[in-house]
Amino acid sequence: MNINIDFELLLKHIRNECTLKENDYIKDWLEADPENRNLYDILKRSYDDLKTEAELIDVEKAWKKVAAGAGLQVEPEEKAEKTVLQMPSGRKTTVKPSFMTFSNILKYAAVFIAVVSIPLMIFKFYADDDSEIIIPDLNEVIVENGTQTKITLPDGSRVTLDAGSRFTYPAEFGGDSREVNLEGEGYFEVQPDKNMPFIVNAGEAVIRVLGTKFNIRAWTGEEYEKVIVTEGRVSLNSDSDPVAVVIIEKDQMSIIQNGRPTVPVMIDASKSTAWLRYEMDFDDVKLSEIFDQLERWYSVEINVDDQDLLSMRLKLYLPNRPLNSILDLISSLIGLEYEKEGNNVRFKSS
Repeated sequence: MNINIDFELLLKHIRNECTLKENDYIKDWLEADPENRNLYDILKRSYDDLKTEAELIDVEKAWKKVAAGAGLQVEPEEKAEKTVLQMPSGRKTTVKPSFMTFSNILKYAAVFIAVVSIPLMIFKFYADDDSEIIIPDLNEVIVENGTQTKITLPDGSRVTLDAGSRFTYPAEFGGDSREVNLEGEGYFEVQPDKNMPFIVNAGEAVIRVLGTKFNIRAWTGEEYEKVIVTEGRVSLNSDSDPVAVVIIEKDQMSIIQNGRPTVPVMIDASKSTAWLRYEMDFDDVKLSEIFDQLERWYSVEINVDDQDLLSMRLKLYLPNRPLNSILDLISSLIGLEYEKEGNNVRFKSS
């Protein structure tokens, strides 16, 4: 069986840098043959053993150097045209996609360390049947726990992303819309353009605007996606039911619940965007949601002996305070003591 695979694409997947379409491609490849899984595991173990970061280097030169060191002759396929890769920093580099079979890649495992930390965003590769798969040029931003990130998009729109969020957007906006994807929480300040609507896909939520300011909360694992408008208006519908659309205006909120948007209600938008000021304002939310937020903000892992307590609903405002002060407050509210060791927090049943 032909199991040729783009080496750099596997590297991207191991580094959790693939787009959704690339992840699907790798998943299908892994399931196609047990040898593919063995190959992937070998490379991942090599990467895990490395645990280091490296500067940006020329991929083509590095590839040839590794091949020479392994005593191999590697030639790119004739159809593998040069592809310009857009880096998140705005830098560009030119590479030639390279391919190798399972028998050769085992030899590469010994010298995998030489190229394992090359940061790439590859948008063109070839499937086993030699059919060409074109993936749009996308930049992906993954926000580390304990941080926030601000991005200026190609059209001048600005996005602030909370800790733990994942955001993808094209290197350039083209066609008749500006489309981006969000997993997590983000505050958007969209530049007006009546001829090119701005579209955000966030979980089940699809938000369309022409130019306005709004907040989206769409964490994987939570029961809803929430949209709050601080200026102008947006339209909201569910990905599974595009016909049911609501219009959300300034100081209004709607959530996607049971596959449909709720009727917008008036709220205090400043409370719902408190995270921008490193504050947390929860209004009738589960304790599990509060813990999830604390884990992202303070890079900790929180466990509770009594799992039923995670369904407890609280109304809670948490100012920008040290973690221990916040844990003390929650401890008094739920009637449990806690112990903290390193980055692990445990609420103990008496």
